[in-house]
Amino acid sequence: MTSQAVIKAFRRSAKLLAMNIVAVIKAIRKPAELLAVNIVTVIRATRKPFAIAFSLALTIQLFEYWGWLASPEGILLDFFLAKVPSVRASSSPVPIVTLEIDDEAYSDCFIYSPMDPHSIGPLLQMAAKAGPAVIGVDIITDSPDSDDKIAYIALEHLPLENGFSRRNVVWAAGIERSSMDEGESFREWLTGSRSIAIEPTAVLGRTPNGGNSFVWGVPIYPREEDLHLRRFPRRAVVPPGDARLSWASRIAKIYRCKDNTNDCSFDESDEELFISSATRQDLRPYSMSKLFKCTPKAHHIFEVTPLEFTPEYKSFLQDATGAAIVLIGGTFRASRDFYNTPEGSRTPGLYVNAFAIQAELAGGFISEFRPVYRFVLDMGLGMLIAACFGAHLFPSTSLNWRIGVSLFGLLGVTVLSAVVLYIFKLVWLSCIGIAIGMVFHLLIELWREHLVVTGNGGGPDLGGARE
Repeated sequence: MTSQAVIKAFRRSAKLLAMNIVAVIKAIRKPAELLAVNIVTVIRATRKPFAIAFSLALTIQLFEYWGWLASPEGILLDFFLAKVPSVRASSSPVPIVTLEIDDEAYSDCFIYSPMDPHSIGPLLQMAAKAGPAVIGVDIITDSPDSDDKIAYIALEHLPLENGFSRRNVVWAAGIERSSMDEGESFREWLTGSRSIAIEPTAVLGRTPNGGNSFVWGVPIYPREEDLHLRRFPRRAVVPPGDARLSWASRIAKIYRCKDNTNDCSFDESDEELFISSATRQDLRPYSMSKLFKCTPKAHHIFEVTPLEFTPEYKSFLQDATGAAIVLIGGTFRASRDFYNTPEGSRTPGLYVNAFAIQAELAGGFISEFRPVYRFVLDMGLGMLIAACFGAHLFPSTSLNWRIGVSLFGLLGVTVLSAVVLYIFKLVWLSCIGIAIGMVFHLLIELWREHLVVTGNGGGPDLGGARE
């Protein structure tokens, strides 16, 4: 075959290919035009609802970032969780006995802070004498004074009666620095991690770490700026990057594993504790001033003697015996360790820890969507609400009926948030704010369209429910 014949054959093939391409383009042009028209129609129809849903979702996340929604969300969570049998107060609650350093005991037995270790020892020995399941010491055992450090170290080896194990004594660490104290931008809050990092103070005069022979835990630290503290993380990240159970959760773990220490399952997830009215139980408080007599010695050191023949002493031993949890800490005014909680405006930090232990043992765990996921879910929910009305799903001209449907949708979203909480223990209350905002917008649109339909007003049809 000559080169001229090859060229002619190639031209015929190219011409045939071009004709086929043109035919294909003509065949798909009309569907493509229809698709483009539909896409443009959808964009035009959803442009306003999308803008409103986006604005509402962003506004609610800003309110969350500023902490403005913490208190109303806490009240709603308290209402929801009070209905959950798994976190309700038990008919046979764990007895928690508090041995409190009150104002009188502080002035008679300590005088100054940090607390004198010589006066702490007798409290621990008395609690151990009762033989409880676990003892928690909510006293900061750190001091710049070298003599105090030596005395704090000696507390670890303090002889305890009845063979009480020192591994069942949990010491609380203070906080030198916390990631909560460092400001973060809205973008960092929206996309960042929810874990809390702290640098603890010394415990029993030494730097706490995983290799210590004593048991310690970090104090609970409120995550939300709730006017009434309710939510607390169960653990925090401590140097060199290890996750550590909170003091309250550590005590609860020892209590739960007291009969089976070798094979005890205890979930140490990142969930939060929620102090609910459903889980709080009455505490059994005892004051140090009623149980001990303090006699001054040298250099601010006191001889602390238990009042063994008083009714209060015998009552304490009876309440703290066996399956009880004993918490030792200060409730004196100079400690400035008081908080607003659902219990009242001046709840001692020792009581807040006690309520956290009760919540831990009752299973009052919750988790929360990361803010960025919550933002996407909120925006999607707002679009869904707008789409239901924009898709002519409610073809009635009755204004009252359509308003009823809108309010029923709000109720449905509230039920949805409760179901997510009950089944998955996930907090998604911002969806209620989205529903309120979108329903309010739809009600305005319905009313304006109703005026157009009935001839009582003018203006464009803005995409509400139509006949």
